[in-house]
Amino acid sequence: MARTALAPGTYYETVTATDGNGASSAIGVTVNVVPDSSETDTALNIDATNGFVGNGWFANSGDQTWEAWVRSTDTCTQTNAVKKIFSHTTFYLGCKNSRWVAAFQNSSSTWSEAVILDRVSVNEWTHLAVTRSGTSVKVYVNNHQAWVDLGAGFTLTWTQSSVISTLNTLYIGGNGLPAETFYGQIDEVKVWNSARSQSDIYRDWE
Repeated sequence: MARTALAPGTYYETVTATDGNGASSAIGVTVNVVPDSSETDTALNIDATNGFVGNGWFANSGDQTWEAWVRSTDTCTQTNAVKKIFSHTTFYLGCKNSRWVAAFQNSSSTWSEAVILDRVSVNEWTHLAVTRSGTSVKVYVNNHQAWVDLGAGFTLTWTQSSVISTLNTLYIGGNGLPAETFYGQIDEVKVWNSARSQSDIYRDWE
């Protein structure tokens, strides 16, 4: 679900329960929220000082799923470059023109870029996932499957008949080109060699 957090402090809530006979009872609940001083799950922060990271050699083929929680500090209004969350010679996921975009490169070295209907929400955590099962590609934004446009109108699924087979470095947050650096935070990156189901994606979003 959407990532929200209570500020440290004391909160009061009244909980009421009613049994099958109509009798009810109420109880007051006090919740103390304290600062988390032992957090070890730290997101990757990317800005003009802290750049992208490489994750070794990676060959992209077959069924697959790409997932990440992202928080953009940029409106991504540029139209001539994609700010990359994932960047590989066969696939990228990022944002441009204020929308999320995903693309695969086929065996003929042609890119198929899908513009996702959901717009970039600045400074808000968003869960993104892309799956490819056989030749069928789907995109998920938070708790729903997203509509995408490859230039012929919006659709829920597109066909990617092939993906070029290339062994190359998988980059997270950019690829060395300043115009393609994703500004913000990236967390809980997951790359699977299977196409996860919508219920699987939903569990990762919860």
